[in-house]
Amino acid sequence: MAARLADLALGEPVGRVPDMGGPQVLSFADLLRAYLRAGHRRRPVVPVWTPGIRAVRAGALLVPPDQAVAPGYAAGRRTWEDFLAGGCKAR
Repeated sequence: MAARLADLALGEPVGRVPDMGGPQVLSFADLLRAYLRAGHRRRPVVPVWTPGIRAVRAGALLVPPDQAVAPGYAAGRRTWEDFLAGGCKAR
């Protein structure tokens, strides 16, 4: 999926392309907890209200279900945990 994104960014304009997304839906807290575990660190993760992200919480950044199976849909296969295990250095 990263290669497709790079091709789109560096190539000629192509207009609207199919949505892309990863294989998981995770909360910000889940992402942070996994990142801390990968770095063998412990920190409390406290939910904080952030103005302006209601749409994100409602799924605005998710690939619509009807497009998840559409031809040409680019679905990532690498999970967040796979990425962290593959050498991302948690600091």
